[in-house]
Amino acid sequence: MPSKSPAKQRHLVSQGGRYWARLSVPKVLRPIIGKSELWETLGPDLMQARRKLPGAVARMHVRLGEAREELEAGRKPVSRPPREGCILSVGNLAKAHFEEQLEKQAEERRADLSRFAETIQYQREVVQPFYANKLRSVVNGLASNEEADALIGWSIDRYREQGNTDAAFGTPEWRELAQALAGVHLEAMRLKEAHNVGDFSAQPAHPLLVKKPAAPEDPTSARILGPDSERTLSDLAEQFAKEKATSDRTRHDNRVTIRMLEEQIGEPLPIYRLTRQHVHAFKRMLADAPANSTKRFPGMMLPEAVKANKGRAKPYPLLDARTVNDKYLARLHAFLNWAVRADVIPDNPAAGIKVEAVKASTPPRVPFSPGDLTRLFGEHLAPGGKWGEDQWAMVLSLFGGMRASELAQVRLDSVRRERGVLVIAIEEQTKNMGSRRLIPVHSEVLGLGFEQLVAGLRQRKETHLFPNWYQQGMEAKAKAPKESATIDHYFPRYLPRRFNVTYLAKVGITDDRKSWHSFRHTFKTGLSMAGVGKDMRDQLCGHADTSAGAGYVHGASVEAMKGAIELLQFDGIISTDCFGR
Repeated sequence: MPSKSPAKQRHLVSQGGRYWARLSVPKVLRPIIGKSELWETLGPDLMQARRKLPGAVARMHVRLGEAREELEAGRKPVSRPPREGCILSVGNLAKAHFEEQLEKQAEERRADLSRFAETIQYQREVVQPFYANKLRSVVNGLASNEEADALIGWSIDRYREQGNTDAAFGTPEWRELAQALAGVHLEAMRLKEAHNVGDFSAQPAHPLLVKKPAAPEDPTSARILGPDSERTLSDLAEQFAKEKATSDRTRHDNRVTIRMLEEQIGEPLPIYRLTRQHVHAFKRMLADAPANSTKRFPGMMLPEAVKANKGRAKPYPLLDARTVNDKYLARLHAFLNWAVRADVIPDNPAAGIKVEAVKASTPPRVPFSPGDLTRLFGEHLAPGGKWGEDQWAMVLSLFGGMRASELAQVRLDSVRRERGVLVIAIEEQTKNMGSRRLIPVHSEVLGLGFEQLVAGLRQRKETHLFPNWYQQGMEAKAKAPKESATIDHYFPRYLPRRFNVTYLAKVGITDDRKSWHSFRHTFKTGLSMAGVGKDMRDQLCGHADTSAGAGYVHGASVEAMKGAIELLQFDGIISTDCFGR
């Protein structure tokens, strides 16, 4: 942490052998400035630093003043860049290009470009007027394809690489897009000049950037309650997530739900125009949607994936009705309820809309039977202490009930003793806050050599209980597009997938209702059959809310949880002999 200077002079701090001017940014201005503090170096000499301090603080206050003007002028947050693989209209691409140019200009204003003053002046006086004239020739249709390509083709090429347009060079569609991008680029240049002289009240005038007022005959115009009513669902979703302080998983699911709805509608829709007819059409599309559509039909929007799946000789399984109701429609309903409470719209168009019939095509998950457990942990399991990650993960899932993503992330530091009881602490990125919990290690697992396993991993300087599995999941996350999914989506692709695809068939378990997640069902069913109460079952499974994590606070709960875990007994597994050890 920086230390204050010996003289305790306001805004003057010492850090790393140098002196700095530091000024706190008010919270309301931080989204505009992009940081919570402004810093400027004053050099290593204290006396010189004191002389420079007033000028540095003055420059910082100028920056705060500019930010206040931007805020008062209603500067909107920059929209997220277009999603890769999503074909957009000319209008939406023009808006995206305009927003990107405004943000680039804002970054330039925030940067210290004083040493480039002469170059910047030359660009403003010579280069930019010349470039603006050339862009006008593109807008007016007077430029050749080659000239338009040289002036604005770089933006079209980038959107083509991202899969946002398939307009080929020289086609009428390509020229239309070039004209639109050139036009909004000119608007961005005009606003830049205004901002450079402190005028942040200037607004875009290009037809593609100006909101069209609701037509008087538009029946949905009566639903406009204020400015937020005209914002799109995607824009409001970010505000909803911030106000509700949702988890990363919930934020991702909400974002996916709204993206799918907008794909079904065909455009980002102002929220006041969303009707029950839209939601009913969304429900019908979800009912026909293939499960894991983004993986099975990469680059396709949901309506395209539905059509492609129907065209297959053997269509992929569809989304379960409970997934449609409890995940997508329920999240949309909650989001729109928030909009009603915030006086954005007068009523919730998703109220009462759900899929009535549960599809029989997707069977529910069921626990493993005693015969299944004998097959899983019998002769097919490697004997003689030669277990690898797969076998240990199976045992811990059975006797601990952890989700795959929880187990894959367990750090060796999370295997510890609480009041003398060896526990596994689920404390990394979890499904929700209620998932954070302690799970005492069952004596059957201890008898299999679990403590020796942990000691060996520590001796090898490993950090995680399943180092290979953890590395695979994190590498997949690193390669994925930003914000494509929350972290718990990646780990089930590896060890559990091998189990579902290869091992179950090897031991002769062919029931489609049984998968890796059946270990968790078997664990909770075993607790119930042993007479463990619902509250304790929920706590051990991470189904309770944050107040149920009593093991972190109340020591007695660790003993109670250990007692409940020890009541587990699975028919089909006879002591450690069934494990071949």
